[in-house]
Amino acid sequence: MTVENIKKKQALQAGNSTASQSDDYDNKETRGRDNSAQKPSREEAMKAVETLIRWAGDNPQREGLLETPKRVVDAYEEFFSGYEKSAENELRKTFEDIQGFDDMVIVRDIHF
Repeated sequence: MTVENIKKKQALQAGNSTASQSDDYDNKETRGRDNSAQKPSREEAMKAVETLIRWAGDNPQREGLLETPKRVVDAYEEFFSGYEKSAENELRKTFEDIQGFDDMVIVRDIHF
């Protein structure tokens, strides 16, 4: 945590109105996420999906829905897998691939 972020956190804790919680969004360590709450387990996430299925009026034990909680949790793991990656490392890979190219790329006549 940087000195600036520590000062912002201390100001928030002291009730200083000049610092805002939105400043935490830029904090590299948390990326705007609330790390104070414990992350639910995979099993808890699957139970939550079962609850939503019941809430929607269906039976989560029905043959066509038995694997749905697992599929939903797998999908969310994939959707949010970027949180565990370093943007710097990912972008470095991209830009290393184009070293030696310095021509401008022009795209035109794109129809929407």
